[in-house]
Amino acid sequence: MRNDPEEKVVYERIKAKNPKKKKVAVVAAMRRLAVRMWYRACAAETPAASLIEAAATEKRQRYFLHQISGTLQSDEPRIGP
Repeated sequence: MRNDPEEKVVYERIKAKNPKKKKVAVVAAMRRLAVRMWYRACAAETPAASLIEAAATEKRQRYFLHQISGTLQSDEPRIGP
């Protein structure tokens, strides 16, 4: 609330409704912050997830290339049916 003027306005508005219950305003502000953080985290693509997907894609491509050429190595794990 110190660094975000928009949140400070919301906090002051809620606090004005309940002058004896400032914690209600604090909890409301923290809930708003938690929701904003949740949506930001959902929108972000984690580097680890993209690396795992890239490795899986590369493994599938190698498998299908080996399957087409008929040179599937015994140490290569089978993917798919």
